[in-house]
Amino acid sequence: MKAPVLVCALLVSCCACGQSTARNPDQTPPPDAVRQPDPVAFEGVQSSLEAGRKDEALLKARAILQMYPDNLDANLMTGAVLLEMTRPADAVPYFRKAATLQPDDPHVHSLLLEACAESGDTKMRDQEIEILRRMHSDGRHPAFSEAPGFMIERIPVGNLSVDAIEYFAPQGKFHFYYRFEVYDTSGRMIEFIALASEDEDQALFAESHPREAKAGVRRFSLDRYTPNRQALLGFIDGQPTYDDLRARVVKIVTAESGAGAAPPGSK
Repeated sequence: MKAPVLVCALLVSCCACGQSTARNPDQTPPPDAVRQPDPVAFEGVQSSLEAGRKDEALLKARAILQMYPDNLDANLMTGAVLLEMTRPADAVPYFRKAATLQPDDPHVHSLLLEACAESGDTKMRDQEIEILRRMHSDGRHPAFSEAPGFMIERIPVGNLSVDAIEYFAPQGKFHFYYRFEVYDTSGRMIEFIALASEDEDQALFAESHPREAKAGVRRFSLDRYTPNRQALLGFIDGQPTYDDLRARVVKIVTAESGAGAAPPGSK
């Protein structure tokens, strides 16, 4: 699995000020009168996590949360540690609590999205995706509106890990809609698989499917990118659903690695 960059970044912001407002410029600061945990307590969680003592980190996080059950950062931190322990279903309640405390924070909803997706709650996953899309375009979150996309989930495939990323709008000259980054056990990205819809492919699609093309249907391609080459894996006529695309990518990575893939919620 990748190094816990997300959790460490979250903990650094907690240690810096005891409040997540430093982490996310789009969220509204809570009242000054709200009592906050000692930043040293957050540092203890971070130290345990960086040393690989995840159980210890979780105990420390829950100790903070017991004293400050309505603290935003304490809930986010506990949920984030559980994500790193591959316990997404256990992380969901903490991120839901954080979302009630800070409902207009894209970062909170991004974490809740990941936990729901990895635990197999596709209904809540799709709801959180819609919330992020709305926040990206509503004009009230200037920092978040500059983000090109968001991570849906980390998918375990044997000893590999696949980060599933969705873009708010097609990216680059090949028009990437999704990107699935494949990491080895050291956290090194060894390849990525992208769903693209190049303009030059649409002419051929229009010749073979004129009615669909006229109605706005596009041809997509699934492509693999390694450090040395790009390979076309196949065409898909019409945009696939995320679940269909996820299944295709897992099958491809499983076949290449010879690994057995874990289904959603089995982490």
